[in-house]
Amino acid sequence: NYWQRVEEIAEYLTTAAICQDVDGHIYVGTGEDMYHFSGEGSGGLVGNGVYKGTRAADGTYTWSHLEATTITSTSALQNGSDEWSSVNEIVAHPTKGGYVYAATNGGIYMTTDGGESWNRTSTTAAKIQDITIGADISGNVKIHATSSSAYMVSVDDGLTFENATDNEGFPSIGVRAEIKVAPSDANYVYLANADNNGFLEGFYRSTDAGLNWEVITKGGSDFFEPYGQPRSATNTNGQGDYDNVIGITADNPEEVFFGGVTLWKWTPEEGINKVAYNFSLADDRYYVH
Repeated sequence: NYWQRVEEIAEYLTTAAICQDVDGHIYVGTGEDMYHFSGEGSGGLVGNGVYKGTRAADGTYTWSHLEATTITSTSALQNGSDEWSSVNEIVAHPTKGGYVYAATNGGIYMTTDGGESWNRTSTTAAKIQDITIGADISGNVKIHATSSSAYMVSVDDGLTFENATDNEGFPSIGVRAEIKVAPSDANYVYLANADNNGFLEGFYRSTDAGLNWEVITKGGSDFFEPYGQPRSATNTNGQGDYDNVIGITADNPEEVFFGGVTLWKWTPEEGINKVAYNFSLADDRYYVH
């Protein structure tokens, strides 16, 4: 209900992820690897790890760069070859202060001390596309993450991750898969999967915390393409590798917004409806992209 502007991070403006832990600290992940690293002046800008905002009594924040996430190689600052060149998503534990999880260019990294130290807890050192976290009514925490080839879960506060790609109904991941847990019910998990050409492959959900998955809608429609114009002989690439997002209403696990170039809303009662557009209308409140 109330917003207050905080001081900007002067060193890096390429921000791809942000979260706040239960102690009120803000963590900002830098770098933009969902496009491709291409240097200055275009998409795909290289970052430099994580910044932390510490809140003072008057509500102001002081920013510091977390030293353990610093890129020390000059070449990595240019070509994005370091694990901390991009933080594609960052999430905080719902009840434990200082527990933060980063989906980086080189695996899932976890801190338990507010960012002083980080350890890779995923078995893979590949780029992690997305990570999301939720707790059930008993307080049991489950973390979900996706890479370009795998779906991973953790049930021990992120200390270890298991490959869950073979769970019933989970699709073959294309160029990018976004995944989100509903804030009001951690049993509900949603996945937006872009195929290898960047078009929608399918939109999925699980109602048992990722054990089983069902299709909400498949891609390939002539009128429904969240990641650009529908596939055609003259349009052979979508933007699902770059524009891909899911949002879930805070108090309703079955009211979901997803898209990229255009934005869509889904509920079981109303199905899928477009709510925002990728071109300017007379009323620009409906403009995205």
